[in-house]
Amino acid sequence: MSYCRFSSDGFQCDVYVYQSAEGWITHVAARRRAERAPDYDWSTPEIFKETYAVHRAFLDDEINHPSLPIGLSEDGKTFCDPSPEACAVQLVRLRDLGYHVPQYAIEALREEA
Repeated sequence: MSYCRFSSDGFQCDVYVYQSAEGWITHVAARRRAERAPDYDWSTPEIFKETYAVHRAFLDDEINHPSLPIGLSEDGKTFCDPSPEACAVQLVRLRDLGYHVPQYAIEALREEA
């Protein structure tokens, strides 16, 4: 189960967080999209194919929708924490450094602790 992914929040999330056999893993992005991806309607199978095509076009268009280096000290690093609380503390630290970390991921980890 992941708490958040790089694709969360319209591709504005800078961390991918999940639990593994080793502990709670946080991968920090080295790049982020210059703009938020549009909110898509994925609600029905009938429109999924069309929605996916539009979404894929957005992701593939690096000229009009580039991903840019973040430029912070923890870019591209991976952290392994021994508990959900330690992972939540790590996410707060990363947010304080300037990374985009969703509050709901921190809250979910703290609820689990």
